Amino acid sequence: READGSPRFERIAVGDHLILGGDNMDFSIAGSVAGQLGKTPQAMGRNDWKALCHQCRQIKERILEGKSDSGRITIMGAGSGLISGTMTARVDRSMVEAVVLDRFFPHSGICEQTEQPTGDASWGLPYEADTAITGHLARFLNRHREAVQAAIGRDQTAPDLILFNGGALKATILRSRIQEALKQHFSL
Repeated sequence: READGSPRFERIAVGDHLILGGDNMDFSIAGSVAGQLGKTPQAMGRNDWKALCHQCRQIKERILEGKSDSGRITIMGAGSGLISGTMTARVDRSMVEAVVLDRFFPHSGICEQTEQPTGDASWGLPYEADTAITGHLARFLNRHREAVQAAIGRDQTAPDLILFNGGALKATILRSRIQEALKQHFSL
């Protein structure tokens, strides 16, 4: 609501706490890259997996922010030779967009890939199995439609504004995808 010319936030509903965001996207990209390398995340070893996830995050951010169209992953080998065991892979825009947009921000709200994100279960965190953030958002808005109608005093409950929070939502392409999914959901 507007108060004295500025927005005032008023909580109407609270959703389930989901651990689903940038890290999950990085894990999914890294899982795909591990497959290209002929490895599974479990077979890579903890340090190599961390290095892979870190490099995937950096490449994902550069690609989604439009600063690059691809990036190279290099995981240094542990052998005694200079390049012994070194693994390399190329990550391009089509791969990042396929993982991030199709699995996490599908227009339909339904994850278009069946592959689950590859998290580190040893952290003991309850990763959400359904990766479609747009679907979680649509279900949340549907579940709380009556509370929103009562609070705002109108039948149309489509959001007027969206507050994007978190580093994963810096990329314009992801913000646009959320806006498009909500427009589709509310038939706007």
